[in-house]
This record gives sequence, C-alpha cells and structure tokens, in this order.
Amino acid sequence: SLVMPTDEFVNDKLAYIVTLLLTVTAFQYSISADLPKTSETTLMDKYILLAYGILTFFVLEIAVVFEINKRNPDLARVIDYSIGGIMAVLWLGIGARFVWGYWVMNHYDIDWDAVSHEEMHGWSKDMKGDTKYIGCATGKLLG
Repeated sequence: SLVMPTDEFVNDKLAYIVTLLLTVTAFQYSISADLPKTSETTLMDKYILLAYGILTFFVLEIAVVFEINKRNPDLARVIDYSIGGIMAVLWLGIGARFVWGYWVMNHYDIDWDAVSHEEMHGWSKDMKGDTKYIGCATGKLLG
C-alpha cells in the first residue's frame, strides 16, 4: 500500500490493510486448535498481536498521511516511505526472533543426568550435620 499515491488511492490502501487484518484473523482462527490451552501468552500469541498492532498502526498512518498530503505532498511521501521502512524492519526483526526462538526450542538439548547430579550434590552439602543426610557417591547417582 506504500507504493500507491495517497491522494488518489486512500480507499484502496485502507481496503488492502483491512484485507490483511482479516487474513491475520483467519490465520489465528486456523491455528487456534493447535495452540496449547493456557492462560499465559505464547510466542505465537505475541506474533499475532504484533501483526494486529502493525496493521492497526498502518490504518492510522494512512489517515494521517492523507491529511498531511493535502498541505504538503512531498512531506507526506517522505513520512509514508519512512514509516513503511521502519515497519518492514520491525516485522522482519520480529520474524527473525520468532524463527530463532523456534530453532533454539528444537535444538537446545539438556543433559538431565548432569542437572540431577548438580542438584543432588548441592542438596547433600546443605544437609550435613544433625539434619537428614542425603549421600551420593560420585558416579553412582541415578536420579
């Protein structure tokens, strides 16, 4: 919608953004069955909320640039392209963060034996003396 002249195609620009809002809503509806049922905000929830936010911001931006265009068309064009560039960088950055988070989630292996050994070793140091003692011989921990 940024490449359309504001003075002639403001209706088309707004229709384009509303279509994208409906697309995001349809996407959210289509994946809702696959998302976990939790009260916490998931990464996908944040991604969709960001899409709504950016598209809503574009609606406001189109209206403001339309009014500015009546007085100063050159300034309106600069603002239109600047905000479009900023939003594109923001969207690509968030998309990259989303992909990175997904990759980390699938490639981050935890050595649970080492974690268990560290925890049991730490607990046994704290429990020496008159309290109950949990002893673990080195190399013999199966927890």
